[in-house]
Amino acid sequence: MAWETHDVAAACELPIVGPVPCLNMVLATQGGHVLHQFPYTEQLLSRSPEGWASVAPDWRPIPAPQPGGELVPPIQAAVNFSFTPIELDHPDPFGVTVVLMEEDGYRINLTEAFAR
Repeated sequence: MAWETHDVAAACELPIVGPVPCLNMVLATQGGHVLHQFPYTEQLLSRSPEGWASVAPDWRPIPAPQPGGELVPPIQAAVNFSFTPIELDHPDPFGVTVVLMEEDGYRINLTEAFAR
């Protein structure tokens, strides 16, 4: 699973934890997870007449992988639900995950790529 620190904090109305901006990736198995963080700064490339900015990441030094690293609650919930056995033959496993996370109080919106 991958996410951007600021995006998840803003979308879930959470305090920012960890480096920002930062691309985060977690490799999870039933036995545990490893958090990988890729901090960056934004390099301004150009600005349109309407004020839109075009930026590129300027990657910073990468911290060592963190076995069992702390995950923000919605990411931890998604990891946990990924390994929760469900006696269900359902064609939409992402939809089931959304329902389970919403029942725990998270607001979830799937992007178009996952809605198919």
